[in-house]
Amino acid sequence: MKEETKRMSRRKALVALGSAGLGLIGAYWVKNRGIPTVEAAENSYAATQAGISANSVYNVKAYGAIGDSLNNDAAAINQAVQAAVSSGGGTVYFPTGTYRIRSGLTFPESVDLEFVNGARLIVDSGFNIYVYGGVKAGIYQIFEGGGRIFGEFNVPQVYPEWWGAKSGNNDSTAISSALEVLDPNGGRVVFSKGTYNITGTITFQGKNNIVLEGFGSVLSFQNVSLGLEIIGCTNFKMQGMELTGNFNSNNLVRFSGCDQVVVEDVKVKNCRRDENVAIVPLVFVGTTNVLLEKCHVENIDSKVSKISRGVYFSSVQGGKASRYITIRRCKFQNITPIDDGDAIHFLQQDNENGVVDGTIDAFIHDCHFIDCAKRGVKAQASGVTVQDCKFYDLNFQYEHYTAIAFHCSNSSAIRNTVRYNTCLIGIGANNHESLPQKNIQIEENVIEIAQTGSANQYGILFGSALSRWRCDNIRIRNNKLLGDKLFSAIQFTYGNDVTVEGNVAPSMACVIGQQDSNFKVTNANITGNIMKSLQLGVQQSVVSQNTVKGGGNGFDLLAVCANTELANNYIDTCKVGVNVRAGTRSIQITANRFVGNLEWDLRIDGDGHKLQRNEGLQKIYSVSGKQYQFDIRLSEGSTAPISGFWSAGDIFNNTSPTRLRNIGFWKCVSGGSGGQWMAFGCGYGTKNERDSVRLTKNDAGYQFKLNDGSGSLFVWDGTKWV
Repeated sequence: MKEETKRMSRRKALVALGSAGLGLIGAYWVKNRGIPTVEAAENSYAATQAGISANSVYNVKAYGAIGDSLNNDAAAINQAVQAAVSSGGGTVYFPTGTYRIRSGLTFPESVDLEFVNGARLIVDSGFNIYVYGGVKAGIYQIFEGGGRIFGEFNVPQVYPEWWGAKSGNNDSTAISSALEVLDPNGGRVVFSKGTYNITGTITFQGKNNIVLEGFGSVLSFQNVSLGLEIIGCTNFKMQGMELTGNFNSNNLVRFSGCDQVVVEDVKVKNCRRDENVAIVPLVFVGTTNVLLEKCHVENIDSKVSKISRGVYFSSVQGGKASRYITIRRCKFQNITPIDDGDAIHFLQQDNENGVVDGTIDAFIHDCHFIDCAKRGVKAQASGVTVQDCKFYDLNFQYEHYTAIAFHCSNSSAIRNTVRYNTCLIGIGANNHESLPQKNIQIEENVIEIAQTGSANQYGILFGSALSRWRCDNIRIRNNKLLGDKLFSAIQFTYGNDVTVEGNVAPSMACVIGQQDSNFKVTNANITGNIMKSLQLGVQQSVVSQNTVKGGGNGFDLLAVCANTELANNYIDTCKVGVNVRAGTRSIQITANRFVGNLEWDLRIDGDGHKLQRNEGLQKIYSVSGKQYQFDIRLSEGSTAPISGFWSAGDIFNNTSPTRLRNIGFWKCVSGGSGGQWMAFGCGYGTKNERDSVRLTKNDAGYQFKLNDGSGSLFVWDGTKWV
């Protein structure tokens, strides 16, 4: 059998292995959303070498090539190619020289080209060369001229220097040529150390298993509105390089309709354009399964349009949505201006009704956001998780708007740290243009705002009187809100089914609900928080096991409150412990403990309220003079109360019993202001000792037994012993 029939086609081997590899890679992405195995491209090339015999070498000068840049060497080179083909394949060798081509040439798959340093092909304008075999050359120029180089290079990697990159002021054509000759099923473009100047748009489309790899390389974009556009590629990786806009470019790289994209260890910097355009260096449109890892995006600014984004994800209008995004261990710094500068922005279009309502499934983890002007993360697409990230200032001189803005549903912010000098909203959103915010978790975050801003500042904020959308199923748990510069640590003003649990903000207020009956909060569970005060505008809700201390109104129940239980809370040293306003309905105040409140433990108005088993509830002010239903209330002191509102059956424990005045407790026998009391207990001693005991009418019922041997027992009737 002839040698050429024995040899397996390298191209067929690559296609076969590449197809199988893509299936495995795609399955891995769908299941794990991890890093695609771009090395599959290299492995496929290596696999094609198995069983291939050593090739013969055909020196083009042996076939008449001159290499003086003047004579047309096309015919001589073609003779070397044909000799290699007739022998079953081989290497066409180019020694030092400049070989001019004035006709078309094709190098088939069985023929490799080898260039020493100093050997070049000059292809004249109007002529094309097609290369389908391998190319062996170092990092130096081997192609030049106005003609075109086409084909599918069968090589592990391609260098833009082969087309003269870094030899002038414009490397766009060289880079584009390197991308163009990659095999559709896999290839790598290697950018060596140094700077590549890009002055126009480079478009790369429809190839798979592609790697753009840098080794200390810089891609410098000069006055471009779009630098590199990647369209319809699967399993694409960019790594180890710097992309700089030189303060005169806006969109550096855009991925459109791609799948399985990795951008790793890439630095993006210095993007600005003095025109009325948005500045967005990294754009992903309709692209799925994206990983950004160990990237650094900095110095992004729009002086004219006032719109900047570090990274932007969106859907194709009427088509494919971006989805399954992972951003981890990245840094975003100096994203300005304050007008509308966001480090990361997710925007998804609902193709049916044209509103922002799509799902993106994004995970942002362990990233740093430094001096990001308006927002660190803005989500106008559902399914976004921000976890273990840090948001802070270094040199920022203005007020931030929001660290994490959720204008979406099915999203979460977990274990993040926000430390700003000033910030309108730490986590949340109050934009009246946003869609309903549903199924959102805000858990275990630390928020600290160091200075008072020009407007009210909020730690966590959802819902707004400006919004036509309400928030449903919001979970705000175990967050720490530090300092005292926030107007409200947590504010939730409109929605249903909200849990506010285990949050700590000892120096700040919390507001759940508002005065407007058109924008109320229902089915709230407010449990186990430590706050300065809680203002409530809730219905069908439970407020339990909270601690409020040192506020004006510990609990301030607004007029919209109804059918709500206030139970097992600790209310300490507030001006007014619980303030129940006019218009409230059916509030049950049960088993709370009141300690040291300054003016009133309870200031109450409204209708249908009930008080049960509260401890230390002494100073009660009924604003309208109404009588409220009281169950047994437990309080304590050294004398029976003479003020406050009490109900029959209330118990007041004596904290200072003695042998002579051995009263265990007083029981209210007639309710009202001050109440009427009966004492329970029995002392003993001599008659003179009995008469020395100072008692009041509220001590009626107290007994005293003489120890003179007579065993006489006397009862105090409120004025005398009988």
